[in-house]
Amino acid sequence: MIELQVRHALGETSRFSVLDFTLNGSAASDPISQNSATVDFRILAQAQELSSITPDKFLRPILDLIMCGYPGSTFNLDFRLGLPKPIFEYYVTLLPQTEIRHVVHLSNGRHMLIESPKVTKLFPEQQPRQDVTSTPKTDFGETVRGPLGWLVHGRSGDKGSNANVGFWVRHQDEYEWLQSILSVGSMKELLADEYTGNQIVKVLLILL
Repeated sequence: MIELQVRHALGETSRFSVLDFTLNGSAASDPISQNSATVDFRILAQAQELSSITPDKFLRPILDLIMCGYPGSTFNLDFRLGLPKPIFEYYVTLLPQTEIRHVVHLSNGRHMLIESPKVTKLFPEQQPRQDVTSTPKTDFGETVRGPLGWLVHGRSGDKGSNANVGFWVRHQDEYEWLQSILSVGSMKELLADEYTGNQIVKVLLILL
C-alpha cells in the first residue's frame, strides 16, 4: 500500500534510473511490543540528472503522505537521507606495475619513491576453478542442520565490482566434507533469491 501511494505521489517515474522499494524484515504474527511490530521500508531512487531528484520532486511528495498514508508509518527524521548526493561506481581493472607510482609519506614530511619491482609475473585473467571435488566423499553419517560457525567459518568481502567469500575449517575430515558439498550449484542455492545470474567461480579450498 505504501509503494502504491508513493508511486502515485511521485507521478511519472521514468525520470528515475532506479526506483526500488524494499521491505527489510518481517513483523511478528502476534507482536507484543512496538519494536516487534515494526519493519523497515526503504525507498531508493537514483537519476541521471540532479533536477529529477530534488527534494521538491522526491522527498516532499513522500513526506506529504504522513498525514494521509499507511496507519502506523513513521518517516525517518533524518531528512539528509532524502537529499540527493552523488554516487560512484567503480570496476576492477588491471594496470601495469610500471604505471603505478609508489610513494611513502614519512612523518617528517619527506617523500620516498619506491621503484617498481624488477621481477614480475603475468597471471591469466581466468583463474583455475573447481566446481566439485574430483573424488567426492559422501559417507559422513547423519546430517544435522546448524549455523555457520559450528564447523565452518566464513569471511566475505569485495574487490570492486566483484564479491568474494572464503570458508575454512580446522580438521582434515571437515575439509573433505566441505570440499564435497561446496560447489557453484550449492552457492546458488545458498544465495537463493539474491542470486542474479552473475558468474560464480569456485577456486580450490585451502586447508589451514
